[in-house]
Amino acid sequence: MLVLIGAGWSAHDLDMALCVVMEESEGFAAAHLSNEQEDSRGLFQLNVRVWGDGEWPGAANRPIPPLDADAAFDPLYNARYALVVFEKWGWEPWSTSEACAQVARGGPATVWTHLFDGQLGW
Repeated sequence: MLVLIGAGWSAHDLDMALCVVMEESEGFAAAHLSNEQEDSRGLFQLNVRVWGDGEWPGAANRPIPPLDADAAFDPLYNARYALVVFEKWGWEPWSTSEACAQVARGGPATVWTHLFDGQLGW
């Protein structure tokens, strides 16, 4: 949570961001998923194959700085880069955000309950 705050996430988005982090990486900064389709790294599982050029497919009109593949394992860098992505495209780039949105509708207490009782699959 402190990493998210330090990266600049707003209080309004913290619960959702924390849920996405837990769904994507279980909070493990060194998480790495590498296969034919992706090379996802760090807390928010930022995909180097997507963000390496700073463009999300179909959104070339709103490029962002390219993702530094090595720095993506640094929790603060990862959270800051994820915030830039979120500010441009919302939660859409994260497939896990749909499950988190359902939980977040119940408010912060619901998110925290789900985080610690394993209802989201952790």
